[in-house]
Amino acid sequence: MSDTYTKDKDTLVLAWTSADIVDHAYHEINLAISLEEARKVLRLLEDSYDSDIGINNFSIANAIEEIVSPLDWADGLRSWVEIVANTNNTFNTQK
Repeated sequence: MSDTYTKDKDTLVLAWTSADIVDHAYHEINLAISLEEARKVLRLLEDSYDSDIGINNFSIANAIEEIVSPLDWADGLRSWVEIVANTNNTFNTQK
């Protein structure tokens, strides 16, 4: 979350930016999204905001999933599978 607000000892304002959404999509769910898609995600989060739940990783991921096309998700999943397949998947089996 960005520090894009004025700090005041009597006020609490949390700000999510399009850049935060792009970063979350890339680092948390291995998906590259456009700035325009991130803006749509922000508007969806704003329109469906529930103060009892807030905005969290789960709500951001759900909003991204609703906005981004399933084909883009498939490309992201394919990239993830390739990364996993190319890593050394050895496990320590010693007790």
